[in-house]
Amino acid sequence: MNEKKIVIHGVEYSSYHDAATAYGVSPTTFSSRLKRGFSPEDAVAPTRRKKAPMQDLKIFLSDLGSFNINGVDYKDVDELCEAYNVDRTLFLQRLRRGKTPEEALDQPRQMKTPITVRGITYPSNSEAAKAHGISVNVFVSRLHHGWTAEEALELVPREKQRSGNDITIDGKTFASHKTAADYYNLEYRTFTGRLNRGWTPEEAAGLKPHNTSKIAEGDLIVEGKIFDSIAHMAKHYGILKQTLHLRIKNGWSLEEACGVVKREGRSGHKITIEGKTFRTYQEAVNHYGIKYDVFLYRIKEGWTPEEAVGLKPSPTRR
Repeated sequence: MNEKKIVIHGVEYSSYHDAATAYGVSPTTFSSRLKRGFSPEDAVAPTRRKKAPMQDLKIFLSDLGSFNINGVDYKDVDELCEAYNVDRTLFLQRLRRGKTPEEALDQPRQMKTPITVRGITYPSNSEAAKAHGISVNVFVSRLHHGWTAEEALELVPREKQRSGNDITIDGKTFASHKTAADYYNLEYRTFTGRLNRGWTPEEAAGLKPHNTSKIAEGDLIVEGKIFDSIAHMAKHYGILKQTLHLRIKNGWSLEEACGVVKREGRSGHKITIEGKTFRTYQEAVNHYGIKYDVFLYRIKEGWTPEEAVGLKPSPTRR
């Protein structure tokens, strides 16, 4: 063992062995650390053992607690992942990499959207539910399942749905939509989704081409191809669903959002605010320090440019 004297934390030791022994560190480990460039103080530091992954995971989960996503409360990770059909392990990995719960779910973060019920506008679904004594979770879930706002708030009776009723396609009658979908080798969700958007039974079953001149508002059509959802469109064009959703939300055309045609700028429209003309909406929002999507939403809602950038009171506060 090397007999060189060494000073650690102001105390001189007659040898490396004595120093290592004094700090409860293996003399071999101590010497090896010094050779690798450790300072004497670091060389005598106790070895840090990594916690077992399962122990780390338990601590991490206990810190998470409950979640509130888009106004809906979820008591724990399992309930949240089940509701969004997201792999639990993948969700936790994303959280541990620093993503927000919305990002970990691959769900774009949503701004609170006003909702109008019987002439009264509420700032959010949560406020509407509270005003009518309905659970926010129940209200949002009902809306997601196609209930009208009045039905979800129990202001009117819920109308009976078609699901499960018989249906006739090309002269053949089926006992239910599920039976028809199975007969034509279609996913039940795809088949009913087409019917809900106004397709004829023959079109929904693929027996006839869908008449695009009658396509209901909200259908997703790019290059003549009809998509059932943003997710299917994103997968087809190799784009993240969140990216595609945000592009559409920010006013991009479907072709621009999918990369089929080149985006010509976030807004090619000139706009004048307080006598100053800006070449694009983006230039204007940069000047006034406001988020682009907030500004665009206000303009689409009929606000004046001055109101949209906050120079004048909003229409609702006049």
